[in-house]
Amino acid sequence: MKHIYTWHKVCFFISWTAKGKIRILCFDLPPLLQEAITHSVQEAAELSKESLGALALNNILVEETVSLFEKSLWNWRDVVRDLEKVCPPL
Repeated sequence: MKHIYTWHKVCFFISWTAKGKIRILCFDLPPLLQEAITHSVQEAAELSKESLGALALNNILVEETVSLFEKSLWNWRDVVRDLEKVCPPL
């Protein structure tokens, strides 16, 4: 049984100025996470009708990253369960 998987190590750098300018640099994001973050930021900006604060943006980054991690974890559920069925307990 061979499984294909990919590891992702993501990094975020957030800076903001006293004038309210926010810069977020995102490194090594998989395309799925890039799309999810972009969509969430655009949706939040439309709902708030004003600029998003650094904490709101940070919250979006965390929520989308955790969501991707959760999906990845649940994708392995069946693989682990199949191994549990065939391997005797120690």
